[in-house]
Amino acid sequence: MNFTPGYVDAMSYDLTTLAGYLQRHTNPDLVMILLGDHQPPALVTGQGASWDVPVHVITSRTSIRERLLARGFRPGFTPDRPSLARMHALLPMLIEAFGDPE
Repeated sequence: MNFTPGYVDAMSYDLTTLAGYLQRHTNPDLVMILLGDHQPPALVTGQGASWDVPVHVITSRTSIRERLLARGFRPGFTPDRPSLARMHALLPMLIEAFGDPE
């Protein structure tokens, strides 16, 4: 059984929906956090795939973007390896990024 085409279609639908939302709801003070909730099934990724999930921060705030890039976040939607951190380390990174500008 090959679940890959259906999974790719579902992800394409999700990203198209997100793009449509962002086009319709422009905001000069935009901050949106997209958090993956699980990896694809092994029938899509293969055995032994990582349990890492992507975290995306979409923002029009330059100060937030610069702080996240300084912490190791990368531009774009394609996750890189190795992952930046474990999930428990995400909250302190976000709190720091969203802190008061100095």
